[in-house]
Amino acid sequence: MRIRLKEARNKKAVTQKEIALYLGMAVNSYQNIEYGICGTIEAKWLKLFEYFDGEYPLHELMKNTERKET
Repeated sequence: MRIRLKEARNKKAVTQKEIALYLGMAVNSYQNIEYGICGTIEAKWLKLFEYFDGEYPLHELMKNTERKET
């Protein structure tokens, strides 16, 4: 799980659905990012950084972003 990403979302008191809408993606796609199932493109990470007002450094949001092998 992307602990920092979930922490940032909870601190801002927004749902996964709200962030997914902001990013222009399906909720389950955003959930896969937050749960560490898959990554996302750089542009989406930059939008997340902006969404959280730069409160978390980008590298912190992206921690453990390597795609898990199945």
